[in-house]
Amino acid sequence: MNVTVALRGVDALGPKVKQAVDRIKELTTRAQQARTRLKDVAITQNQLKGFEKLRTEVLQTKNELDKAKAKAKEFGDLARKTAFAAEPYEAARRKVRALAGDYERLTERMKVAQQSLGRKGYDVGGTTISALQQRAQADHAAALAQVQRAERMEAARARADRMRGTAGNMAAAGASMLVPGYAITRGLGGAAGAAGDYQSELRQIALTADMTDAQMRALGQQLIRTSGQVYQGTEQLTSGIAFLIAAGMANDVAQRSIHTIGKVSTAYKADILEVSQSAFVLNDALGIVPERLQGAIGIMAKAGKEGNVELRDMAKTLPVLSSGMVALKMKGNEAVATIAAGLQIARKGAPTADIAANNMQNFLTKVMSPETLKKAQEKFGLNLYGVITKAQAAGKNPIEAALSAIQTATKGGDQKLIGDLFQDMQVQAFLRPMLQNMDEYRRIKNEALAAASGTMIDADFERVVVDQDVQVRRLTDAWMNLKIMLGQALAPVLVPLAGVLSRAATGLGNFAERHPKLITLLATLAGLLGVLLVVGGSITLMLAAVLIPFAALTVGAAALGVGLAPVLGILVLIAGAVAAVTAAFVYWDEIVAAFKQKWADLKFELGVVGGFFLTVGRAIVDGLIKPILNGGAEVVRAILGLVSRGVDAVKAFLGIRSPSRVFAGIGLNTAQGLALGVERGTPSAVASVRRMAAGVAVAGVATVGAVGAAAAGGPGGAAGAGAAGGGVQIGPVSIVINGAGMDAEAIGREVERRLQTLARQARSDAQARFFDDN
Repeated sequence: MNVTVALRGVDALGPKVKQAVDRIKELTTRAQQARTRLKDVAITQNQLKGFEKLRTEVLQTKNELDKAKAKAKEFGDLARKTAFAAEPYEAARRKVRALAGDYERLTERMKVAQQSLGRKGYDVGGTTISALQQRAQADHAAALAQVQRAERMEAARARADRMRGTAGNMAAAGASMLVPGYAITRGLGGAAGAAGDYQSELRQIALTADMTDAQMRALGQQLIRTSGQVYQGTEQLTSGIAFLIAAGMANDVAQRSIHTIGKVSTAYKADILEVSQSAFVLNDALGIVPERLQGAIGIMAKAGKEGNVELRDMAKTLPVLSSGMVALKMKGNEAVATIAAGLQIARKGAPTADIAANNMQNFLTKVMSPETLKKAQEKFGLNLYGVITKAQAAGKNPIEAALSAIQTATKGGDQKLIGDLFQDMQVQAFLRPMLQNMDEYRRIKNEALAAASGTMIDADFERVVVDQDVQVRRLTDAWMNLKIMLGQALAPVLVPLAGVLSRAATGLGNFAERHPKLITLLATLAGLLGVLLVVGGSITLMLAAVLIPFAALTVGAAALGVGLAPVLGILVLIAGAVAAVTAAFVYWDEIVAAFKQKWADLKFELGVVGGFFLTVGRAIVDGLIKPILNGGAEVVRAILGLVSRGVDAVKAFLGIRSPSRVFAGIGLNTAQGLALGVERGTPSAVASVRRMAAGVAVAGVATVGAVGAAAAGGPGGAAGAGAAGGGVQIGPVSIVINGAGMDAEAIGREVERRLQTLARQARSDAQARFFDDN
């Protein structure tokens, strides 16, 4: 029972484990998706960086394009006034076209990148890049967390798979022990049961036939041997011979007949009880001895092949029809052939074989009735009684003689004349097909009599026994015979023999019969082995049943993101709490009584302990506190002296005579130090500021001077500039720059650009004045 409960527990856990596995598969799929998402987020982050860089390039190109357009406009205005500006103007226009092309290409690339990011949900047009990058980083962190969780789940699944594999191996090992152990114990128990049942059936037969125990055992051995020869189980053969003996057949006649009965049942798949009934009728009523039984049944089987009433159907109706044959003084194979051939023809006028047999039975009953004999004599001048008795005296077939006379009297089977002779509807239903098919009747009968040798049954038997169902039944019967033989040989001791082939099973049965003592010893050892295997297998299966939910717990812990130990701890706590509550509920009265007793004992012990500590406390107070209290003045003076000496030591170490003066000096030194530092650092700060201003001024003047020199004629313009007064002179200017987001280098470039613009304007004015002077 425990093994069954364990197996059912494993089966019940199966769907739960499957659900957990399915959940893990789903999480694995999500993990793959998370990894893909993680890659996409990384790509998106790179795209955002690239977009930011691209946008910067676009802005820079736009600025350069705007500058080039302004310069081209300046040269264009100048070219309209003087011819020497035409070439710079064309160069400026080419630069504008090149920058415009670059700007258009970069703008298109930025548009494509913006669309790609937009499809991923990143609106670079309406949100700052930094915000989008923060969002991408958040997405990256979320995807990374999901991947890490999935990796934990995958690791948990791997552990669970290993645990389930271990559980499966343990279950297989348990089953490998349990199954053979169960088979041994069950097989030995089945052998004892089968032998007991078989002996009980034989005992009933022996009581009916008044057999001795020796005769009963001989009958049992004969039936087992016959079972293997005719492919019928001992149970079927026992029921057949039990019927024969119960019907009144002699024991030796029944034993001589059972072999043929079993073979016929196998060859024609007939019920062995029906064949046994036919065998009894053939022997008891028609005088067929056991040695000719197979031939008589062969006659019936051959007739069945030639007509439409098979042996199985004839076996059911033979007891009734044979009594009619005996009444007409017919026996032997002639009577058997007449019944068999007559049924085939009677079936032509009947819907079923049973109705055909009933019609034939009515004819056999009415043909010799006084009413029929009177009508035949008065209406047809037919001495039907004389025809039948004459045939009987001459050793001929009286039924055929009667049928021939009736055929002549009714003019070949005239319906009205038949009705005048027999008013019984069943008799008429028999006579019509018989009178119309007498030649067919004779043919079937002659062929059936030719099969009286019994060789046809042997041939049919050999053809049937190769069928799969017969072979399977043979194996089953052989196994049953083996169990019976083992049970008879061993009595209460079981034997560990098993067979799957009928020949091997029969051989083992014979071996058991010849060596009962050896089988007894082996059975005892096998019984012990079977018990050990069953116990070991049961324990292994229960361990496997425990391991499977442990694997499920591992997966569940991984899904929750916690270790297995906390989960087990929680489960143990829950189980302990449930056990505690259950125990408290069941044993509440006992717990309360025990608690009351323990509480009383505890109060007594606490009283004893309390008295002990009270005594100790009093001793401490008397021995320690009281002397201190009595010498209180001395104690206070000692403490004050100790504190005073500590303060004096600190003042001496720091050189303090007056604390207020000391800390006033510290404050003064702090202020003086701060002032001195500011004073000493001021010249350096001022010098730094002056150097920066001078650098800016020099850079502006140098730039303006360079521009003026270029306008005056190239590299040699320096001297000219000196002659002219140092180049183009511009007055003081005020430049305002919004430096938000710009570094020092960018601010310098912007200052340079504005100074160059002012210089160009001044040069243009100067050149205009030069033209006026010339």
